[in-house]
Amino acid sequence: MNYNSVRLFYVEGQTEIHLIKNLKLRGKPKLFNFWTTNVNKIIRTIKSNYCVCIVYDTDSINSKNIIRFIDSINRIASSCYKVILLQQTDNLEDELKFSCSCKQNILFNAFNSSGRREFKSQFLKTSNPIEVLNKLGFNMENLWSKDIIADANQLIKKKNIYHGNVHLVP
Repeated sequence: MNYNSVRLFYVEGQTEIHLIKNLKLRGKPKLFNFWTTNVNKIIRTIKSNYCVCIVYDTDSINSKNIIRFIDSINRIASSCYKVILLQQTDNLEDELKFSCSCKQNILFNAFNSSGRREFKSQFLKTSNPIEVLNKLGFNMENLWSKDIIADANQLIKKKNIYHGNVHLVP
């Protein structure tokens, strides 16, 4: 990691921002959905010394948005020195389930919720969600570690695009 670099996390929702802040990862989280939003909105703000971490869900992929996603990642990679793809298979709740090696109902109960929507709300209200996750056996090494989707696999063959959380140092 180049410690003179600026690290940005682009995430799809407030729950991911809350998670990244509570994991105390170095960098600033910002909202941006690479599946649905044109990258022109942010491309000029990315500089050559930036490490861009992209946290993305895979629960609503279609043929149109995969093309936008891949094009956007390529454009970001040409503007900065490193891109790290952090895939949530399928979404944050599933990623947390996997990282805690628990079932969905156990994860939801730990945050006093009965469903996905309530979970997101309760997660955001929790002042220390990592403490709650640790009680469930949270393993940071499992977070964002699943195999990347086939369509995005071509991206990690480029010299400055990586997959997974091995490059994330608090």
